[in-house]
Amino acid sequence: NWAAGGANIANAVTVQLPTSGDINIFVNGTVGHVLIDVAGFYQAGGIGPKGDQGEPGPYPGVLPSGTTLTGVYSATGVATAEFQFADSPISFGFQFASAPSVVVVGISDTPKEAAAAGCPGTAFDPKADPGMVCIYEMGNENTALLAGTGTVVEAGGAPAQVGGYVPPNGDWGTATKYGTIVEAWSDGAGHFYSNGSWAATSP
Repeated sequence: NWAAGGANIANAVTVQLPTSGDINIFVNGTVGHVLIDVAGFYQAGGIGPKGDQGEPGPYPGVLPSGTTLTGVYSATGVATAEFQFADSPISFGFQFASAPSVVVVGISDTPKEAAAAGCPGTAFDPKADPGMVCIYEMGNENTALLAGTGTVVEAGGAPAQVGGYVPPNGDWGTATKYGTIVEAWSDGAGHFYSNGSWAATSP
């Protein structure tokens, strides 16, 4: 690219060498002066050795204390008489250090009553104190009672009373470190349901 009285014009070409390592330079025209600076700064490399096995991921064996899980439930059925039930499992997906206590927050319970029972949330923003499972009912039909496995006490004081039925006590078994079960009991024959949200906080 040189011309009389002019300046050198540099060009750069990046090419892959053949296996022989030879290159050919061709000049267009009868007169030409070519300066070549070969820079072999590209070096082919093979695949590196396999690295060491990394540490296991952060999935805990036991959920750290104070960690809150949330979700929703829905129990529905068709009863032929009063006090027949349908249930909805609540699975934490993690293991708690110990089994939590269960509290049912009925639709008629006030936030003050719920907070006093260890459930400082609402059906739309479920929360639970450490070691608690709080079941917040959002809606129901033909439902006399809402319960959960564990020592169940409705936030308002009565054992999970949603309608007019009061069971002899609020002890419906024991919740596990892995979850609990919500049970909706019918108030009479026909379709019945209960739905809502829940929060569970590791002890």
